[in-house]
Amino acid sequence: MKAIVCMNEMKGIGYRNRLPWRLKRDLDFFREMTMGKGNNAVIMGYKTFQSMGCRSLAKRRNYIITHNPQEKIQSCGADVVFESNIQNLLMLDAIFDEVFVIGGEAIYKLFEPYYQQIYVTHIKKPCPVDTFFLVDLKSYRRKLIQSSSENKIPMEFYVYTKKTPEEMV
Repeated sequence: MKAIVCMNEMKGIGYRNRLPWRLKRDLDFFREMTMGKGNNAVIMGYKTFQSMGCRSLAKRRNYIITHNPQEKIQSCGADVVFESNIQNLLMLDAIFDEVFVIGGEAIYKLFEPYYQQIYVTHIKKPCPVDTFFLVDLKSYRRKLIQSSSENKIPMEFYVYTKKTPEEMV
């Protein structure tokens, strides 16, 4: 299982249930990574789904974590599955090429023990945030994928890969 996130220097990822920035390069990276070859899934919380206008991400199976999955089923298309049991979601790696957790704060933390890789866009933009990426990255090796900037906002794209037990010593 993987995660993908964009965060600022304060580990901020959102403000008032929205992204505090709109960076085309980061959105393109997110789309490219989460779509893959067309057999990928994304997992998100219900608040994240609401922040996207309750629309699914195209060419990916969308799994929405909610306490009341039966209530939500009528309102969405075929690519959306509402789920309340995390154990069912942990089995998705056997079905899809790649499975990405895409937010929000509580959902990232919930799946923390299961990440093998985390794709992080680090941006240097001070702005108000009220939602954070609280996953501890100390148990991951960091590798720079690319550096870029957009609208004078520097950004770096990294992949964090889970350290082996030997590396943890």
